[in-house]
Amino acid sequence: MDVRPAEVVKLASNALLATRIGFANEIAKPCEDTGVDAMEALGAVGLDRRLGPPFLCPGIGWGGPCFPKDSEALRQLASNTGFHPMPLSAVIDMNDIQKRRAIQKLKDVLGDQAGRDVILLGMAFKPGTDDMREAPSTLLASRLLVEGGVPGAAGHAL
Repeated sequence: MDVRPAEVVKLASNALLATRIGFANEIAKPCEDTGVDAMEALGAVGLDRRLGPPFLCPGIGWGGPCFPKDSEALRQLASNTGFHPMPLSAVIDMNDIQKRRAIQKLKDVLGDQAGRDVILLGMAFKPGTDDMREAPSTLLASRLLVEGGVPGAAGHAL
């Protein structure tokens, strides 16, 4: 494979993985609203051998050094040719919305955070790494600080 198609493959692969995470987050919302265990439901979806379980886990949004950059690069590549990839744009927008949902959930659970000690654990963009690049948790930490929360021991790692 030449370099140009290989570059598109990398961008498309990461955009598809980001889409799966975005899909899981979109399914988790109505599950939560109706009392359905989203992890159980998505786990069952992953049993379909055509789909598989990887990247069907809801969370506060995707991040890291590749998904945001590659999804945006693929969208820009398409836009440069006059094509506007609506599903990919929706996935990027959904990820931003998911971060805001997480902030609202945090506010709903904690209430007034002024002067409260708050510890955030598992802040890296994925398990098993200490990489904080584009980690969605940094937005949560920033909002906590703006709202007057006091970072606990884990918060000092920011």
